Amino acid sequence: LPAHIWRGVCLAHNWQNGGALGYGSPASAQTLDHLQGLGVSWISITPFAWMDSQQSMEISGEYEKPMPDGGETVERVKGVIEQARARKLKVMLKPHIWIRGGAWRGGIKPGSGSQKDWQAWWASYDTFILYYAELAQREQVDSLVVGVELVTAVRENPEAFLKTIKKVRAVYSGHITYSANWDEEVPVEIWRELDAIGVQLYPPLTKKDVVTQAELQHALHKNLSAWSALADRADRPLLLTEVGYKSTPSALKEPYGWPENLPEDQRIKDEPTQSLAYRALLAELPNHPRVTGLFIWKYFTQHDTDEEGAYGFSPRGKEAEAVLRDAFQ
Repeated sequence: LPAHIWRGVCLAHNWQNGGALGYGSPASAQTLDHLQGLGVSWISITPFAWMDSQQSMEISGEYEKPMPDGGETVERVKGVIEQARARKLKVMLKPHIWIRGGAWRGGIKPGSGSQKDWQAWWASYDTFILYYAELAQREQVDSLVVGVELVTAVRENPEAFLKTIKKVRAVYSGHITYSANWDEEVPVEIWRELDAIGVQLYPPLTKKDVVTQAELQHALHKNLSAWSALADRADRPLLLTEVGYKSTPSALKEPYGWPENLPEDQRIKDEPTQSLAYRALLAELPNHPRVTGLFIWKYFTQHDTDEEGAYGFSPRGKEAEAVLRDAFQ
């Protein structure tokens, strides 16, 4: 990769065993050492808040009641920030909303979807994101994501989101972006209020069972060119705030699919498919000069976790990790 591109990894907190092997733990420190050895220069950290459903008007978080046992508490988040800083790794803080039952945050529609219901939701969202913006300022975090895949919320309330961005700017002086879904259309006026265009890059790459690297690069070129054109219009750099591939035969057809949602007959470990996808991605990125960074989804703080299975996204110990090392170093 060109030297200017941020070499990032999304670092996921292990919540099992009461979070003993999660953010800020000795296991976390060992994983950061491992990532540093790969040539990683950035990590993203993901604390969560919750909604009961896509129709909820309230977001619940640590700022109003204790974090569930094993979760990403502020103390744990501060701990991993300190670990990263000690290794001269830069940090992106990327607060997420988790909807109980696994519903996608991109489909949020509070209450009946009336203006009053949306106003209530945005008031709750501001409480959530400003809590972490203040944390980012106190800890001097290098970048903050002000929203992740809020497709309906941003589409139906662009003015509300612009107000939220201004509120964040008032408390956090660092770099901010938004993580748009790979096929989301965000008004260019919003991007111009941010420091970078952020995208969760999970477009389908093929419908075929057997595919070449050149074919994958062609598919990636089409998607990255569209995002680069938007970056040109907004005059902003382009960040891949998440990009990743499962080690399964179906990874290229549905990169966005969660491992736990795969049918049993597709829960097959397939390292060559995963490594091929990364070779295509990393070969294609230099053709898009607006791209200034990427964050690989994902590495866990616990090196031998079984949280998503051997066929999941983590490249650790797989063929794809050698591909990342060659590109990053």
